[in-house]
Amino acid sequence: SSDVCSSDLSTCAPQHRAARTMDAIQETKHVKLDRAGARASVVSAVMLFGLSKGISPQEMKQATGVSLEALVDPEGRLPDQVMAQAWKLIGERFPGQAIALEMATAAPMSVFGPLAQAARFSPTRGAMLSLFSRYDKVLSGGLHMSIVRSGPSTALVLEHQMDAVDGGHGAEAAVGLGSRIARDLFGIQESIVEIEFAHPANAPVAVYQDWFDASVRFDCGRNAMVFDSQELEKPPAQPNPQMYGFIEAHLALVEQGLLANIREEPLDKVRTQLAALAHRSDYSAESLAQKTGMSVRTLQRFTAKHGVSLRSMIEEVREANARRLLSDARLSVDEVAFLLGYSDDRAFRRAFKIGRASCRERV
Repeated sequence: SSDVCSSDLSTCAPQHRAARTMDAIQETKHVKLDRAGARASVVSAVMLFGLSKGISPQEMKQATGVSLEALVDPEGRLPDQVMAQAWKLIGERFPGQAIALEMATAAPMSVFGPLAQAARFSPTRGAMLSLFSRYDKVLSGGLHMSIVRSGPSTALVLEHQMDAVDGGHGAEAAVGLGSRIARDLFGIQESIVEIEFAHPANAPVAVYQDWFDASVRFDCGRNAMVFDSQELEKPPAQPNPQMYGFIEAHLALVEQGLLANIREEPLDKVRTQLAALAHRSDYSAESLAQKTGMSVRTLQRFTAKHGVSLRSMIEEVREANARRLLSDARLSVDEVAFLLGYSDDRAFRRAFKIGRASCRERV
């Protein structure tokens, strides 16, 4: 089968609904896991790095609202904004530097918990990327990883709810640590053909290219590690299916534990039904009201009572799916517009400002 959709959107849409959006059950989990917070070991690594660079514990606590005592349990969870505020403070203290790459060089692989161990034993390199994508919320509730395949290349795309807060330093650290896993645990540094960042560079681009030993581009609309697809079909140095299966089962239990500890919120039912409708490319308020057993007016009053407008809830989900779909080079803008429920591409282009110059221009 071809990697490129036919020009008939009626055949293209079902294919990419399956390929680019999660099934309804998994989507429902992710809606709830968005509030899981970040793994304490990851937050600790960032905050301790800041302290090692001369930031005082008092300054770090003032910026994040968290003291070092809260980081004792590496399996604990902390709000995602804690890590974002820590990176914001560090970035402001060291302007014009790729400071996050310094942290990515020094941080232990243990910050990834069982995911790092699974990397050693995965049956193929590509299977490991899939596992990271599947259990991204184990690292951080605000993190979303997806895999985009396009011809000879496969991209691991990373998005985080706090990307707009931390000046891009969190994304640089995450991609830097991912590169270290590829090099140290997989031995596939040479298979990384390109690094992409959504934000402007925090330092001269040459600094990043030297560090990653690959082409690095900024203002791309996404954060991604782009691999040679053929290299991902190969096994790591020491594959161990039994250990890999054990760790995968452990990750499933960790995820279940996170779900069990997340308190239900009044808008959870609305978000769950919205996610299920988005899976079918239906973003209408009428359909959402029907699914929740309310009239549109009643649903509008209900969401407003809990501090958010119905329209903003719908558009937030549509925008998140738009970013994911636009990162897939196989899809034209017309096809993305169709999958997002737009009757024509002009309204979609206006809504998402398609056509702005970037490293991955969509025309």
